Formats: sequence, structure tokens, C-alpha cells
Amino acid sequence: MANSPIAERQLEGDEPEFVASKRVVSLTNITKAFGATLANSGIDLDVREGDVIGLVGGNGAGKSTLMRILSGALAPTLGTIAFNDDELDFLDYGTTEAQRRGIRMVHQEFSLCTNLSVAENFFVEAPDEARLQPGWRRRYQHRARQALDAVFPDAGIDVNAKVGHLGIGERQMVEIARATATPGVRLIVLDEPTSSLDQERSRQLRTFMHTKSREGLAFIFISHKLHEIVDIATKTVVLRNGSLAWQGASTDASIDRLVEAHGG
Repeated sequence: MANSPIAERQLEGDEPEFVASKRVVSLTNITKAFGATLANSGIDLDVREGDVIGLVGGNGAGKSTLMRILSGALAPTLGTIAFNDDELDFLDYGTTEAQRRGIRMVHQEFSLCTNLSVAENFFVEAPDEARLQPGWRRRYQHRARQALDAVFPDAGIDVNAKVGHLGIGERQMVEIARATATPGVRLIVLDEPTSSLDQERSRQLRTFMHTKSREGLAFIFISHKLHEIVDIATKTVVLRNGSLAWQGASTDASIDRLVEAHGG
């Protein structure tokens, strides 16, 4: 904690450069039933610009279900979603609309095309109009290098290499970097992003998150590594058995408190 930029800022009494005020997205009373099982029960989640929300919970706590609803991959049984004050019906909300609204999720399971190069994987998600422009390969090679260098300096990943030839940690870095390079992104959900990263790459990712959050980009950071949550999160949400067990500001979060809320 002593080496955390956020911790240093708090210890020094400095104010953050970016003051969160504008709402990115708000989930209200989110309830999801699978038969008789309640995966989510009446959960409220408010995300504002510059937030770094640490999302904690054991297996089956409801984290993945809630994030799938947020990213448009799953509709809830009950609940609403709103952007600023624009409330949407979940019948009109899916992954395409979520991405149009600036929400991007990096899942634990990689979504990269292993038969394509790193740069080509960046191009796969390009808007249709970008595909019609000449010189796309050069542009996306440059975009991939820039994105990787921004998040993971000196990563040394060849953007022309086939993704299938990369190690698991390198694929994780490409997946994260690609999400950060999405035009118009406002919120990035990272599901166990450091599970395949070594200590230095994990530190680089948290440094990047800290920097970008001060510019207004919001993050939801899911991790079982509670020291990472305490290190980077501006506020923390703990789920247990599909319900909200605890939430609070970073100044109120500690590993002991999270363990207690996590385990009951």
C-alpha cells in the first residue's frame, strides 16, 4: 500500500486532479433469477467518471452475472439501467448498445482470434467505415503498439505476431490494451485481469488505471487479490450470495474488513 499512487495521494492529503461528478451508468434493483436461484437480488450500482470500483465476492456471489447484465450480455429479471438520466428498457439494451454507450468488458475467457495477428485483432472490432479506408494495416499496427506501450511499457510484444503464438500473460495484456483503445470508451470492466500477469505487469496495469481515472475513465476491477483492491479502488463493493454485503470508500476499506464482508 505504501507504494500506491492513490495511497501516497491520500497520505499527503492531496486532492485528485479529476473530481467525479457525471454519472456513467446506474443499475437499480438488479435482480436475476435462474429458476429458483437468485444470482442477483436487488443490487444497486452507480458508476461515475473517474471511479475505480473494486468488486469483491466469492465464487457464486453474483459478480459475473451483474457484469454480464451491465455489459448487455444478459437481461435481468427485474431492474433498470440508466445513462446520465436516460433510463433504458433492457429489451433495447444489448452488447452493441453497451459498447455504443462506452462500456467495454474484458472477460476472464479470452476473446482474441488466435489465428490473427495482434494488430489484426485490434482491427476486428473497428467500425465498418474504418475497414473501407486504405492503409488500415499500418494504422492498426500503430494503434496496437501505442495501446500496449501505454498500459504495459516495454512489453516487447510483436504486433505482427499471431496471437496463438503468444503466452497466456501476453494474451491477457493484448486483451486489456485492446479494450483501452476502444474509441469513446467510458467504463472498462476488468474481470480478474491480473490472474495471468506477473507482479510487475500487475503494477503497470494499476498505474495505468490510476492515471486514466484521474482523466475521467471509469473502471470496475474484479479480483480475489484483496491487496490489489485496497491498493487501487476508490470505492469497493462486496457481493455475497447474490446480494450487496458491503460497500464503502477506499478510506474505509481494508483487507480485514473485506474478508469479513466477503465471508460473513
